[in-house]
Amino acid sequence: MKITKEWLIERQACKPSLEYVIDNWYIGLEHKSFIQRLKLEERYSDASWLITQFLTKKQCVAYSVYASKQVLKFFEAIYPNDNKPRKTIDIIEQWLNISKDINIDDIKEASKAAYISYITAAKKTYSPTNRAASSAARAVYYTSSIAVDTEHYSIDCIDTAPTTAAFDALDSIDVIADANLDDNGIKIPAKKIKTSIINEGMLLLR
Repeated sequence: MKITKEWLIERQACKPSLEYVIDNWYIGLEHKSFIQRLKLEERYSDASWLITQFLTKKQCVAYSVYASKQVLKFFEAIYPNDNKPRKTIDIIEQWLNISKDINIDDIKEASKAAYISYITAAKKTYSPTNRAASSAARAVYYTSSIAVDTEHYSIDCIDTAPTTAAFDALDSIDVIADANLDDNGIKIPAKKIKTSIINEGMLLLR
């Protein structure tokens, strides 16, 4: 599909991003080429947003699960005794694999638990590592929200939850990268991780 200015406006693309793609001659590109160029120019959040505009509900969940898993270690490094986000992701993955042992009520409960982890981290005194932990937990919470909200996610994902889940994962990576730290005090390959998230999304488009 060719991406037009009118389509982006209809999908409520943010003004700075819209102006960027217009000024830099993106308009008219096929959607996969559009995303690929955004990735190459390191506009990962824009690329992630565009990916979610073409995914089904379950694809949105799968994409958000992948993004969240890339940053869970940042949460677990600060809160090693809190396994709620990890358990939430495990439950969602079982649901994606059509496990008879998991139903939507299980995901609702896991979503509530992930929300508690996110709020707990968000209320702590600011530090780069705690901000990254909070963003990671929120990514998990929003991932579970997509799975739970069957009423609002039917054919495509035009709401904010799928975009926010991946955005929070990308934000978590940026915070740690800017501080030159990960859970072991070593600079992380931020570009590599963010690129892998976009690549995963592009695979789901096929």
